[in-house]
Amino acid sequence: MRAALLQKRFIVQDVSDNEEYHLADIDFLILKKGKVASLEVKNDIRSNQTNNIFVEETNYNNFARNYAGWLYYSKADYFCFLQ
Repeated sequence: MRAALLQKRFIVQDVSDNEEYHLADIDFLILKKGKVASLEVKNDIRSNQTNNIFVEETNYNNFARNYAGWLYYSKADYFCFLQ
């Protein structure tokens, strides 16, 4: 994914280890033509079989966010789903 963005001349910054971005559920910042966007990468190993993507509405391990899934708390501008 990163290689594909770089090939299209995006500047890509990995922020997945930064606590502030981690709490906002953001993995990368991407920059092109002076515009910055945030990107969250999701892995869905069954999407190729189901032709669907998994959208997490509830996460019972996420007590701190009232069990909300990433759909509700992510601040990412874009989502990238990988298989």
